[in-house]
Amino acid sequence: MKVFRDYIKNECVGIAVANESKRFKNPDLKPSRNYYCDVASVKVSKGNAVKAVCEYFEIKPEEIVTIGDGENDLSMFELTPNSVAMGNSLPEIKEKANYVTASNDEDEGS
Repeated sequence: MKVFRDYIKNECVGIAVANESKRFKNPDLKPSRNYYCDVASVKVSKGNAVKAVCEYFEIKPEEIVTIGDGENDLSMFELTPNSVAMGNSLPEIKEKANYVTASNDEDEGS
């Protein structure tokens, strides 16, 4: 008997990645959690988006705080000395952040 979560984790993710990666010339795959994966162009990142917003509003990187809990947040952490990892982040995410705060596992909808 297949467990639905395992099916989603293994088979559905594989199908989705195969289908979505066709949309991009050089897809960048980043697992965000153990049950989903970000598929995007290598040119797209949260860090690039935050950098563009900072440039547009003429905000210095040291004047912002970036908060994250997954691999897709690491590009933001590189922008500012004010990076915060959630307490439930993987160890490698916490290592890249300047600060670690409480877990967000208890939040509904996250």
